[in-house]
Amino acid sequence: MQRPNKRRLSLFKGIIIAKHKSGVHTTIRVRRIIAGVGVEITFPIYSPRIKEIKVIRHKKVRRAKLYYLKYKLPRFSTFK
Repeated sequence: MQRPNKRRLSLFKGIIIAKHKSGVHTTIRVRRIIAGVGVEITFPIYSPRIKEIKVIRHKKVRRAKLYYLKYKLPRFSTFK
């Protein structure tokens, strides 16, 4: 039997393709390839439900928004 107020912890690892800055309502959009399909999720940074955000690797890009990765091959949207 589970308690109704218990929340599950899940990890989402991917590439940040956009950051929208608007104070407390700042969000990031993260893209990941799952089973050959691109999945994008928008997370509010200052949400109390987000426990931790880790930067695994930095890479220099020449654009502010990386929306063009949607139309590229999946190997460009993944990392090792």
